[in-house]
Amino acid sequence: VTTVLYIPGSGTNIGGQGMLIKTGLDTFEELTLRERGSLKIAQGDNPTRWGYGMGRSMMNYHIRSTVRRGLAYAEQRERDPNARPFDPQFDVFRSLAAHETQISTHTQMYQLVLNTITMLKGEFGLDVYIDHGEWRGFLAAELAQRVGVAAIVGPREVDWPGGRNGDPDGRVLSCAGEYQRRGLERIGFNTDAPVVPAEELPVQAAASARHGFDTSAMQAVRGLTIIPALVAGVDDRVGSLEPGKHADLVVLSGDPVDPRSAIERVFIQGRAVYTRENGGRPW
Repeated sequence: VTTVLYIPGSGTNIGGQGMLIKTGLDTFEELTLRERGSLKIAQGDNPTRWGYGMGRSMMNYHIRSTVRRGLAYAEQRERDPNARPFDPQFDVFRSLAAHETQISTHTQMYQLVLNTITMLKGEFGLDVYIDHGEWRGFLAAELAQRVGVAAIVGPREVDWPGGRNGDPDGRVLSCAGEYQRRGLERIGFNTDAPVVPAEELPVQAAASARHGFDTSAMQAVRGLTIIPALVAGVDDRVGSLEPGKHADLVVLSGDPVDPRSAIERVFIQGRAVYTRENGGRPW
């Protein structure tokens, strides 16, 4: 994995801003791809346990009121930088209002995925993507496609039969596959590291393909490369091999979505940072 979104945890609704960083490089200046990688919002069970147990209605109120305050701050600072003093809590909203960064929303089940789309994209017009999106969140796929919201799915790549995760026919469903089957075009994969180690990212795509995600046009490989880059707004620099981009290359012994494939070499910005035959060290 050559680029990661490094973000706060999910203990509160709005954890703060994260960074898009390169791996395998030595200095802060080298590894920084974009300082405002995203604004992290979390919905669901984690933030509802915060404090006195705020519940989902309070959670939605808190997200909506904070976004309103943040956008008001951004508008005032844009109109007159002296109108409001710098506030680190809200300054990321200047980038959000200018569509220079996105909201990455840790959201799973259908109700919460629907809230993400209708509130953050529909009501506020912000660039947002579904992060996780399991537990039948794919029921919102058609709406997501219509309004331009992508899904970065995982690390629960399947919905198992039974309970809130299940299918009445007893099938094991690929979450990414169900988003795809319902028409969503931009689908990527997530490990939620360190919940699942970042180096197991290809396994997320493999599990999806095993349970029904169509990879006939290399959709799984795209979900590991160019789709996340497009969603994060950095596809002009990373995500594919094109003149003028950063020359981040991973050389494998086989299909990138086959867990049996070995990583032979890794280059970041044209620099060799890993070689298999040299014990993992560069050249």
